[in-house]
Amino acid sequence: MTTYNVSTMSKVLVTLIVLCPLLGNAQQTGEVEYPYLGIKFTIPDEWKGQELEEGYLMGSDSHAGFILMSTQEARSIDELKQEAMAGLELGEGTMLQLSGEFENLGKVGIGAEFEGFMEWQPARAYVIGLINPLGKGVTILSITTPRVYDSYYRDITLRVAKSIRFSKPKESPLKKEWDEALKGAKLTYMSSFGDSDYSGGYSGGSTTREYTLCSDRTFSFYYNSNFSMSSEGGGAFSDSGDNGQGRWKVETGAVGEAILVFDYFDGRVERFEITSKEDRTYLEGTRYFRTYDHGVCR
Repeated sequence: MTTYNVSTMSKVLVTLIVLCPLLGNAQQTGEVEYPYLGIKFTIPDEWKGQELEEGYLMGSDSHAGFILMSTQEARSIDELKQEAMAGLELGEGTMLQLSGEFENLGKVGIGAEFEGFMEWQPARAYVIGLINPLGKGVTILSITTPRVYDSYYRDITLRVAKSIRFSKPKESPLKKEWDEALKGAKLTYMSSFGDSDYSGGYSGGSTTREYTLCSDRTFSFYYNSNFSMSSEGGGAFSDSGDNGQGRWKVETGAVGEAILVFDYFDGRVERFEITSKEDRTYLEGTRYFRTYDHGVCR
């Protein structure tokens, strides 16, 4: 189940479109628990589930369509409503708009119907968003074609929602380890290339990306990429860059992995799974050099 900080319903629909073909391998039934998220739920009868990178997908041999669950960051009912009213527009052929009234589920969530298209095919869905006072909330989406859609899809979404139990998330040992290891660290990625041809022409470039993590939980980011090309007839050069500041933290992922979070002051958020192998540091599988004593932090 995802822990990434993106628009809740956008994440749900993207996952559904990209990963539906994997449903044939879904085998899990009964109770499912994520102790590092503090979330437990039960797969309904006649449905089977499978964990995916961006959520938890359920399908049925008896009912057309899919149920998908993902985590979300909303802390209030008003935030859930704002996301719902904004609708979904996720590129060519994929969009859903709120089509029904909000259904209040006590103080913990809301539900509503959506209509639109998925990859240019008509679609109708029932979506429930739940607030979790102990951690990340949950979004549950049941989607099928308008021809098939009926009250069953609302009912099955509610059944999944009522089965959910929230508890205090378990903290992963990896979170504690990285929390200490990253204080005062600089993470640097560098790459370069160059090539020449028989006529004396040359092309080359380099990329540098740096995150400086201070002990007070602030960070600074630097990025630069350049490319140059020369030939007998002339040459060209391009250069681009970016920088930013914000606050950093380490979170526990759904299965205990460590997630490094960069929360920029301008509103951007970046999340990377951080791992190490043979004293080498990796963000989402890409190697970064980890150094200290850089003199940037106070």
